[in-house]
Amino acid sequence: MTTLLDLFSIVAISAGIDTKWLRLALVAGPAVSLITGLAGEVMAGSVFAYPPSRAKPIILSIEAFMLLSIAAALPMLVAGPPTERTDQ
Repeated sequence: MTTLLDLFSIVAISAGIDTKWLRLALVAGPAVSLITGLAGEVMAGSVFAYPPSRAKPIILSIEAFMLLSIAAALPMLVAGPPTERTDQ
C-alpha cells in the first residue's frame, strides 16, 4: 500500500536536490523578502516600512514567494536526504 509520504519522497528524489529550479524555489522567498525589506528603506524611510497605499500588495507578494519556498522545502525535509536507488 503506497502512502502519500511515499509518493512525496519519490517526487523529491526523482527531481534531484541539485536541480536549478528547486534551488531557485528555495531561495526565492527569503530573497524577495530581503529585497523588499530593504526597498522599504528607500520608499518609506525604514526597513519593512511601505507607503500605506502599496503595503498590502507588497506584503502579499512577499507571502506568495515565501509560500513557494516553504512548499519546496517541506517535501524535501519529509523525504530526508537522497539515497542511492537500486532500480536504475
